[in-house]
Amino acid sequence: MIKLGIDLDNTIICYDELIYNLAKKKFPRINFIRNSKSKKVIKNEIIKIYGNEQWTKLQGIIYGKKILEAKVFNGFKKGIKKLKDEFEIFIISHKTNKAAIGKNINLHAAAKKFLKKNNISFCKNELIDKNKILFAGTQNEKIRIIKNKKIDIFIDDLDGVLKSLPEKVTKIHFSKKKKTLKNF
Repeated sequence: MIKLGIDLDNTIICYDELIYNLAKKKFPRINFIRNSKSKKVIKNEIIKIYGNEQWTKLQGIIYGKKILEAKVFNGFKKGIKKLKDEFEIFIISHKTNKAAIGKNINLHAAAKKFLKKNNISFCKNELIDKNKILFAGTQNEKIRIIKNKKIDIFIDDLDGVLKSLPEKVTKIHFSKKKKTLKNF
């Protein structure tokens, strides 16, 4: 069976609307009229105006306390239902156990609650076996897990992760923009 690995944050979980709403409340100096609701655009604006530490704090809130307000990307569950009979599916996420700055929230537990709430895993009739949900504390550890599990295809929103994978892994970049890698 072909092994398919999928990143979690910004690949399965869409934070755009949540980030936009929280940033609008917390960072009034950002001109939201001229900016899109894109996470990347808002992140860059927060860092430019308020500093990286403020972005890191917001990330901790988004990936922790507020994660249940995020959404699953359109089409994800329908796609997994079609693939699950032919692929062994893993979610492999670079996610620390605790937020780097801010409140001490277990980010792994928060992600599992999101997966349960959205009937993806940790629930009755799960789409993806809970034993195939893997968290890595570092990007290097994530790469090691992908190699150790002998993942055949990996989908991620980060070029850096995909470029670090062995050549034999089919790399799919989850992005709206055309890149040198396959897009999905």
